[in-house]
Amino acid sequence: MASMISHFYSLRRAESARLSGLVVVLMALAGCQLVPVPLGALPGEVRYAEDFGFADEFQLLRLETRPEKPYSVNLRVTVIDGDLLIDAGERKWHTFMRADPRVRVQLGRFVYPAIAVEVTDPNVKKRFIKGRAIYRLEPSRWPEHPPHRINPALSQTLCVL
Repeated sequence: MASMISHFYSLRRAESARLSGLVVVLMALAGCQLVPVPLGALPGEVRYAEDFGFADEFQLLRLETRPEKPYSVNLRVTVIDGDLLIDAGERKWHTFMRADPRVRVQLGRFVYPAIAVEVTDPNVKKRFIKGRAIYRLEPSRWPEHPPHRINPALSQTLCVL
């Protein structure tokens, strides 16, 4: 009897593994990012926005930092008073943003150039985990009009990472 039960459970595990594999393949074919790993340049048609007030229609965004060697991550969308905000914490991409505030944001199938501006307003910061760096993403036309806040010394050291 015990061997029958053991055999039954091994069949269930094999069946579960096949089903999991099928789900992974289907998600990959659909273009889903399966694990939260950093990716490169964002695909999609580039659009320019006047503001990001429409971002609250989305749950997730993809943020691309370091334009010379793109590094992108998935983040939760947070819109407060019409501003698109991100919680940077102390992650690798936060270091890239400090060196060069030019970012690109993918919302849906479109990619929007933006500038990441650190938030200093305590009324906004108190809505996030204490001590974290919070950034407001401001729409930009930076490929045509580069910002003046790029730190070249920091940018050069980050290129070798």
